[in-house]
Amino acid sequence: MMSQITKPLSLKIVNSAITIYQIEAGGSDELHQHDSCFQISMLLQGNPLVQCEQQFRKLAGRQRLVASPGCQHRHFSEAEAMRLMLFFLSPSLLESVYADKMEAVSGPIEFVPWSEDETDDFQRIAETVCTQMITQQMEKLALEQLEWELASLLLTVQEGSHTQKWRGKHLAAYPAIPVSIHPVLKRVTDLIQDDITVDCSLDTLAGVAGISKFHLIRLFREQIGRTPAQYVTDQRVTRAAWLLRHSKLAVTAIAFEAGFGSVSTFERAFRKKYSVSPLHYRNSM
Repeated sequence: MMSQITKPLSLKIVNSAITIYQIEAGGSDELHQHDSCFQISMLLQGNPLVQCEQQFRKLAGRQRLVASPGCQHRHFSEAEAMRLMLFFLSPSLLESVYADKMEAVSGPIEFVPWSEDETDDFQRIAETVCTQMITQQMEKLALEQLEWELASLLLTVQEGSHTQKWRGKHLAAYPAIPVSIHPVLKRVTDLIQDDITVDCSLDTLAGVAGISKFHLIRLFREQIGRTPAQYVTDQRVTRAAWLLRHSKLAVTAIAFEAGFGSVSTFERAFRKKYSVSPLHYRNSM
């Protein structure tokens, strides 16, 4: 008899996905593998037994399993129903993040399957993605940043073929960005302010800056106190507020004029900054 397996939540981003995975008490899934992605299994509830190739282990507390592409694995719920959080990441995403940060080609990345340490950062990323995707709040740039952060986190905390070079360069003292590089931030902010509807992908902004995506995000956080995505959203909301005060454009038109991908995304971002709806803001002028 097949075990009852449910997925209360399953979200596909671009190069990754997040799933809440439940198996009834005494059940299991089939021995299987993923040929095109890494899978991270993290415990939310229960006391499951997990098979990875020929090895069996209890998954408890802050432990996680990282199954590489082609790795056969399976989850057993035993006496108590289990709930897992699963992350799926494409090898190309991990290789891109490695290459961007290390300025070198990684080659195929392999992880040790088992690890135990803090899982809070994984859950924080998942909660942000899930909440904002469900409510359609998240713009492309913010999703891209979170995918980048997820891949970077895995490369940092999970031992693997990349670890010696990755940690040797980036977990030792990380040098401060020199003052001479700060003008690149102005180039990026000028681009955004000149045309708030411009393509604001990390690739575009990093290309304008002439630095890696990691350095760009870090520079924004150090100098402005927010990520590129947060800065872009703030500039778009500010532009929308000006249009609400000085134009007769409809709220819908203003949303797109200010660079938002949807009216609902615009309204949520506007309310977050001004604590009122765009229409109420206009009527109060």
